[in-house]
Amino acid sequence: MSQSLHVVGVVFLSLLVGMTSAAGVHTMIGDFSSKIGTNAGQGELLQFGTKLLRMMNASDHLSDDNVSVLDEVVVLINDVFIGNLDAEHASNNKLLATSATELQACNDDMADPGQNRDPGQNRQDTTSARADHMGCRAYELANYTQRQAKTAALYSHITAIAPEHPPAWQTAWKTSFDSVSISAYFKEAQVYVDWWEAAKPDFLSAKSDSSAANSTHTETKNRCDVNQQSFEQQYHLFSLAFASHCEDHSHCWHEQFQDYTWLHEDLELIAEHHHVAYEAAIVIVAKIECLTGKGTYSNCSDPFVDSNRYLVVEPTPLPVKDVCDQSEVEHTVCSEEFLAHEYGSLDDKTPPATCSSQCHDTAFPPNHFGLTMASCHHYSSDPDDEYDECESIDDYNATEITALNRAACCACGGGRG
Repeated sequence: MSQSLHVVGVVFLSLLVGMTSAAGVHTMIGDFSSKIGTNAGQGELLQFGTKLLRMMNASDHLSDDNVSVLDEVVVLINDVFIGNLDAEHASNNKLLATSATELQACNDDMADPGQNRDPGQNRQDTTSARADHMGCRAYELANYTQRQAKTAALYSHITAIAPEHPPAWQTAWKTSFDSVSISAYFKEAQVYVDWWEAAKPDFLSAKSDSSAANSTHTETKNRCDVNQQSFEQQYHLFSLAFASHCEDHSHCWHEQFQDYTWLHEDLELIAEHHHVAYEAAIVIVAKIECLTGKGTYSNCSDPFVDSNRYLVVEPTPLPVKDVCDQSEVEHTVCSEEFLAHEYGSLDDKTPPATCSSQCHDTAFPPNHFGLTMASCHHYSSDPDDEYDECESIDDYNATEITALNRAACCACGGGRG
């Protein structure tokens, strides 16, 4: 804000003391109009008004030129000076409203799945991985049921086997040449051969069905275990992304709310200055109109000062910080709550594998979460170690390392051995 009210005093005193020509007066008023602002004290203007009143009262009368000049001064104060105060105040209220929209923008960014900070892709990956795992377990249960059925069929078949036994060969027949007995032997042996030729394929078929069902179940279970691990890793990444997302929202809100608060405080102070300048200007107008006998205060009544003219208007309603709902990832991966929530519906015939997504104190595995060991500095529990929290990723890695991958690296120990 400029020293305009000081300019007001200087110009007015020059007008009244010097009584310059009308042309000079108009030039000075034009110059004042170009410099007008609001940064001055009420006391200075009141002092000027008092001098003005005293000087005019000391005159026998006001000339037409004097009255004309004072009329222009009244117009200048009302239309330009107070008009500028009003315009600046309105502009300041718009600034506050704009600042409030920035608060709402933080909420909108958090809710908009198109924003980079939203973990939408991680959500999709986790949902897909969960569906793959649970679908696989349902298939595993069907395979388990089939394996049990085929195994039961094999056992039942074995239980039902009633073998024919071949007759005993008598060594004496070699010397007695008992052809009748030998003929009877072969006849009885044929019965065994016929049974064997029929029973063997049936048994082998039942055994093959059981073996195949067992292999299919084992392969399916192994695949489901892999799907489970993939799901747990995706869930872990999702939780990291969500935490980062909520942190971004909190940071955005904190920054914008701080800016809003500071702006509001500044505008309240400016509004006080506006009111002081406005009140001083109204007093001057009232004194001039009292002298000239023109206008609202021609009867020399007390000036009316609108105390609400420069109130700072807060947007209604002022946005409030939305809750960043992390209920989708409220359970820590591999915790008891996580296992109960994610795997509690599984049949006891298809239990989940041991949850192994949590990173162990081993070297960071190659390609884990798409990174390599070289991507992370070594983690250290030493508080003096600058890489204590895996804060730094190799900046010279040709592959771009995202903040999410940085977090994943840290969560898995970052390369400590």
